[in-house]
Amino acid sequence: MFDAIVIGGGLSGAVFAHHFSKSGKVLILEKADRLGGAIHTVRPFGGAFFAELGAHTIYNSYLALIRIIDELFPASSVIANKSRGYLIKAGGSFYSIASQLSLWGLARGALRLPFCTKDAKSVREYYSIFGKNYERVILPALSAIICQDASEIAADIIMKRRSAKRTDYPRSFTLTGGISALIEKIAAQDNITVNLSTAAEKAIKTDNGYTVITSLGEEIRAERLVIAVDALEAAKLLEWAGDIPKILNSIPASNSRALLFAAKKVDYTFPLFGYIISRDGDFRGAVSRDQTADDEYRAAALHFLDGEDNIYDAFSKLKPLLQIAPEADIFTQTERFCLPRLFTGHVERMKKVEELLKGIKNLHLLGNYFGGLSMQDCAARAADEAERAINAKRGFNV
Repeated sequence: MFDAIVIGGGLSGAVFAHHFSKSGKVLILEKADRLGGAIHTVRPFGGAFFAELGAHTIYNSYLALIRIIDELFPASSVIANKSRGYLIKAGGSFYSIASQLSLWGLARGALRLPFCTKDAKSVREYYSIFGKNYERVILPALSAIICQDASEIAADIIMKRRSAKRTDYPRSFTLTGGISALIEKIAAQDNITVNLSTAAEKAIKTDNGYTVITSLGEEIRAERLVIAVDALEAAKLLEWAGDIPKILNSIPASNSRALLFAAKKVDYTFPLFGYIISRDGDFRGAVSRDQTADDEYRAAALHFLDGEDNIYDAFSKLKPLLQIAPEADIFTQTERFCLPRLFTGHVERMKKVEELLKGIKNLHLLGNYFGGLSMQDCAARAADEAERAINAKRGFNV
């Protein structure tokens, strides 16, 4: 008998399992053949070189993650990122960010900014005060960051200002072995059991807990249920939970496609960069491995527009621009990520969900559709919910 069943082995589910495992046994059910979800470190050539196909950077403001890193990793595992700068691709050429900005538009927007609020405004409504800078730089940049069209996304959800930082950590960094090393360390701990390639087909609330029926035909019982999957999948599992599935079903999803490529440095000679933001419509953005440079290899992940299926064809067209030699031996791997579209009014919808959850004992909902898409947003909620679960287990009113 497990104390908690966690459905979903992405960052949210792993963080909850990490904290709760200190007071009980946890089972993680993951339908994929790997843990991590949107965290996906790849080792293209079978050695120490790694690159990120999903989330790529930890910042020193990601306190919920750093708390776990403090517990599980020596200081020597932290690798500081080097600043490589941003580029904008427009008209088939590459430009610096500064060259694409209108100083007059920036100045006019800065004067209006103190009188503007992000509340109940979309990205377009809020950032358009910066004039043509919005279409030329701000919208493409925000769309690249969240891997979807950002124009109608709630302005108060993305690009949050985080004042609390750990100054003993680099501003941005990764870990030896990549960010997936964090998930792997968590999963290897005592009191955590992981079942991969095992989907939760149904979750049933019982008088003394929950029963989960898996794709393997198993019936697994636990006192506590943690659902850490996307909103639409969570809604299917919670068909018995009053108005909660109705609200979750109202959150639209966006499928994001990514392609990681890696090659020897001699075959990939494009100048070192950190990020490329595309205004051409062929892809949203590219994140480079150059921030943690390697002596022999380079890599980058390209994030494509929603609905783009022929991403290998799109990559072939980009290879000359990226200065990849025609005869180069290129490693490629693709991934599809399901991301929520957090429109205006989303915060209020989630407050309603929180109120409804108070009436259902020992149930926890986690994921990137609550407070934001960043790793910090996901990890912070998971840590808070784990603390609430531990307190309830100890008999405190929460």
